[in-house]
Amino acid sequence: MPIKYNAAWLTVTLKRSCVITFQEQETKADTLLLQPVRRLARLLDETMGPGNDEGTLQQTGRRRVQVQHVWSNAAIRPWALSEKADTYNSRQEVDVGLETWARSGPSFLKVYKKIQTNYPIAKQSLSTYYKKRFLLPKEKAQNLAEWVLDIALRSHYVFPNGRDSFRYNNVNTNPWKDH
Repeated sequence: MPIKYNAAWLTVTLKRSCVITFQEQETKADTLLLQPVRRLARLLDETMGPGNDEGTLQQTGRRRVQVQHVWSNAAIRPWALSEKADTYNSRQEVDVGLETWARSGPSFLKVYKKIQTNYPIAKQSLSTYYKKRFLLPKEKAQNLAEWVLDIALRSHYVFPNGRDSFRYNNVNTNPWKDH
């Protein structure tokens, strides 16, 4: 709806270019995602283990914090996700690592099968969410959901891959160097 401003010497008509909305402070961003996506996130978290007795580095705890950021970005700003920053392993490496993990016990295999069953459901749910939340066309929403879910899945893990710690070329490991 145009807004008119009238003064004796000037008439200006303004047209609203956008609407900015904010969520409640108490709301965790990932809770905005639909239930199938949150279910998949819980299953993936279960594969990470409890992280007990990891010493001062707390690898699992740090990974969980990173994963929480990924899921939050998936919910409110998927354009902020980055394959280089948010993942360590390729999809193939993660799939092999999860299959190996699943063979190490019957309860692990059960969780793995649930992940395999829930992944396509979560992908469709995320696509629906993106269509509604960001008013994306169906095909763009599906492509985005597929990419985001792949990043989110891979962000849960750091499997040894026999290469250097920094797998990407030209990654500046010290952000201070850019100043």
